[in-house]
Amino acid sequence: MHNKVNPYDEIIRELTDRGILWLLTNPEHLRYFVKLIFGNVADSLDIAHATQLNRSMIGENLHKNEVDLLYSVPFQDGTRRELIILLIENQSKPDALMPVRVARYMSSVWYRLLSGDDGKKPVRSVAKLQVIVPVVLYTGKGSWRPRGLRQLLNPPAVLAGYVPEFDILTLNINDVDEPILHQSAIGLVLLAFRDINRPIEQFRTTLRTVVKEMRKLHPNDCEEFRTAYVFLHMLVGQKRRAEEDSVLYKEFVILDSEIGLEGSEIMLTIEQKWRGQGRQEGREEGRQEGELTFARDTLVRQATLRLGQPSEAISRELASITEVSLFRALLDRVLDALSWDDLLARQ
Repeated sequence: MHNKVNPYDEIIRELTDRGILWLLTNPEHLRYFVKLIFGNVADSLDIAHATQLNRSMIGENLHKNEVDLLYSVPFQDGTRRELIILLIENQSKPDALMPVRVARYMSSVWYRLLSGDDGKKPVRSVAKLQVIVPVVLYTGKGSWRPRGLRQLLNPPAVLAGYVPEFDILTLNINDVDEPILHQSAIGLVLLAFRDINRPIEQFRTTLRTVVKEMRKLHPNDCEEFRTAYVFLHMLVGQKRRAEEDSVLYKEFVILDSEIGLEGSEIMLTIEQKWRGQGRQEGREEGRQEGELTFARDTLVRQATLRLGQPSEAISRELASITEVSLFRALLDRVLDALSWDDLLARQ
């Protein structure tokens, strides 16, 4: 009997190994990412018919250590339509030798395109070759961008023509305006990724913004939303300290309940991982605090519509309530209450 495969196991396994590139296997995430990179040129790329290529295209000795994703994408330029290859790599630290690495990847891919189906018999046809566009997603600190080969080698002018030169498209998440990242689920994940190592209060503010904006973007049955949201859970769990769980997890609670993830197979997989790391207690504390906050806010919002704004004394009394069940009972009595004092007197 075969064990049931959880479709989210891959993201849990590969978060630390391949990071955010996992999300780019989703066509909608890839479409938005390409728009960030290419700007208006992205309209010429037929992402709906993009094909992910096997990483063995760049050779055994290279893909084990470095490359992330290869895509063959139709490109339409007027009446001309051809395939180009996107070579996408995630970089978390500056690397001065990036142009050398990219040159190796590109030559390896071209070599494999000129090989037969078995990878051994050469096919001498220029038609087999495709334009390769190297793309680097930089998720580290600062405004680093890879230099070109000529800039790296800095040859005398008379020798410059002997050094190959090519552009490397770079998306540095530190340089992207935040409102642009609010436009898609993967953009919001990039925003969280940008701030993941910042002080707790600063990151908590970012996380609150990310979760709030995600609620506006997609229906809860939308696959690109769910993969991005689960990734966000995993990112926080793996990159932040265990003692911060109770604080940060509160930001997830409301959305977990609203989109039906609470108790789902996805969340059970995540919770099992935290239990294995001894982190379940902090997340449970955060969940309870988040539910309490949600219940209090719901009561205040509904009761204010009928009874007006609560006084400071009433607000203090509400803040002292520590049971979700009591807030729910008060909410049931809002329509019968004559005032805030009358409502709370019936506790």
